Amino acid sequence: IELSPLAACFTSELGAPPAPVTSACSPNQLYGITLQPSAAGLRAYVLSVGASPEGPVNFAHNVQALVSVIDVDAEAEIAGATVNLNRLIAEQQTDMDGDESVGRRFLNVPNALAFVNRADAAIGYVTSAGSDVVLRVVFDDLGTAVGSGVNFNIPVGQNPQGIVTRHGAAG
Repeated sequence: IELSPLAACFTSELGAPPAPVTSACSPNQLYGITLQPSAAGLRAYVLSVGASPEGPVNFAHNVQALVSVIDVDAEAEIAGATVNLNRLIAEQQTDMDGDESVGRRFLNVPNALAFVNRADAAIGYVTSAGSDVVLRVVFDDLGTAVGSGVNFNIPVGQNPQGIVTRHGAAG
């Protein structure tokens, strides 16, 4: 199953005077795949690093953390469901510690995704080896990441390599 590139992968202000620059990227370094049932059928979530083929050479444009979504029954990528987790972080992150790093925190190597066992919501946790965090992400019914209102960026220590969640009924 071919994963499509993102024409508008990431936008940031560059240059003097600053102007918005948008770069493209392609999911070309695959790291993990997780299956998750949904109301619309079984979904496969593929984690990858997306490299920008044209630049610009800038930390915000060269490497992106992507999640592509596959409809397993149709054996096809769900068009428009691929999300750039770095863009999601930049759009939803608030500066809680006053260090002015909002928009500069990125997932470098998203390598594992696990979902919590809930029938009413698709809540996933993504580990990032190069960022020392786990990102909590809520996915809508189509499989598109829509962010998370709580526990967005969870510090976990150096170089997390995987994640496991509890399956079965809570009790």
